[in-house]
Amino acid sequence: FCTPAGRPFFAGTYFPPEPRSGLPSFTQLIETLADAWRERRAEVIDSARLITTKLASLDRAPIVATSDEALLPAKLTDVVLADVDRRHGGFGGAPKFPQAPVLDALFVRTDQAANDAALFALEAMSRGGIHDQVGGGFHRYAVDEGWEVPHFEKMLYDNALLLGTYTRGWLRAIPDDGTEQREIFEKVARGIVSWLSDEMLLPGGGFAASLDADSENEAGERVEGAFYLWNPQLFDEYLGKDSRFAQGVFHVTYGGNLPRGAHSPTDGSGMSTLQLHGLPHPGRLANILAVLKAVRDRRPRPARDEKVITAWNGLLIDSLVRAGMVFGEPEWRERARACGEYLWTNHWNRERHVLARASLATDGRMVIGADGVCSDYACAALGFLSLAQAVDPVWIGPAVALLERAVELFSAVDGGFYGTTALHPGLFERPKRLADEELPSATSVMEVALRLAARLTGRADLLARADAAAQSLRPLLASSPRLSGWGFASLLARSEAERGWGPAE
Repeated sequence: FCTPAGRPFFAGTYFPPEPRSGLPSFTQLIETLADAWRERRAEVIDSARLITTKLASLDRAPIVATSDEALLPAKLTDVVLADVDRRHGGFGGAPKFPQAPVLDALFVRTDQAANDAALFALEAMSRGGIHDQVGGGFHRYAVDEGWEVPHFEKMLYDNALLLGTYTRGWLRAIPDDGTEQREIFEKVARGIVSWLSDEMLLPGGGFAASLDADSENEAGERVEGAFYLWNPQLFDEYLGKDSRFAQGVFHVTYGGNLPRGAHSPTDGSGMSTLQLHGLPHPGRLANILAVLKAVRDRRPRPARDEKVITAWNGLLIDSLVRAGMVFGEPEWRERARACGEYLWTNHWNRERHVLARASLATDGRMVIGADGVCSDYACAALGFLSLAQAVDPVWIGPAVALLERAVELFSAVDGGFYGTTALHPGLFERPKRLADEELPSATSVMEVALRLAARLTGRADLLARADAAAQSLRPLLASSPRLSGWGFASLLARSEAERGWGPAE
């Protein structure tokens, strides 16, 4: 919420239609803010001034004395591993995010500790409620430290990133010792692609942005997680003699496993997410999951956001190509190619030489959104470079065109990249976030894409731009390597001279 001058004075990520779990309703919120603007305007303007100053400071990377170049990768790996949750996998406590780019970085290291930490995290997530055991794909994050209960929204970008990470995990799991993990990771990867194909693929080849967290329950009320939750009575009704077995396998109990309090995703009781325990017989498990999916498919579905967002689809192209190569699925590479064609045909403006942020097919016509941000150029270029390596070299042309234009529009003097152009309307500053947010930062993706393009084309200017971007990330990496997963991965890859790290290893 901003002043008329465009300065923010209050923000939040979600406000429900009705008061819930300590959150005001959206109506209550705007009434309160309107009262504040009328009655305490000076305080609101002071708050906006403080927030604006703080936001500007976020774009200034910390000045940190870096270690000797040869010692830095090992030192930063130790910093990341110190944050690993040894009991549940992943990093830190609740709420818990997958942090796929950081796991990607750990897979670049050749030491066993880094490899083991990443593999353990992937297996833990695959067994948890954050993973949709019935339909495939992953929810946004877990509200607990054990991956049991997710925030049930499903985002394209999370699943695009995790598809690539589980593919890397399959490559890193040692066949002799990690056969079981390899089977799990391949099943997860195939489940992600199946979910994408069944529920997110749109006519023309693009992929939808997200599925809502909430949907209608049996009483017609919109409840978060209603589409995904189960109890023993439902298992008894639909699974018959397999019910008790399935209750144990998926840890479905009469008390349920949904937490209470401010972080509770739903006020329902006695309902459970599905968590996979042990290694049940694959055939029996498949039969149970088929029944549960048929039952679930009859429930009211979460709403789908049908925008095709450039950056998210670019990341998915990269991962589909990678997974298609590793798992021997040419159809996945064809899906990636069709998605690339959609973006290049519909999102690239050949007259203005700009890339659109998103598109939406509505009422029989295509609506093209505003000009893209740096992440759109970077992620689309990365996807196109993967297509160039594994599908058709012709994609090098579009990829390099996007990178060259991104350098023109978004370059910063320190070698990094702004998030927006100087012409984006309504912004009080040009954001230049070096740290990862929901996606890897624009600068880190640009570095990876520029470095790969330089390798494929032999162009020294692209390599120089990649080196400059990497240098701009160094202060952040030296202080907080987990805040720039792909920047960290690229640093490790260069230090260890690993030829294979990149979009289509």
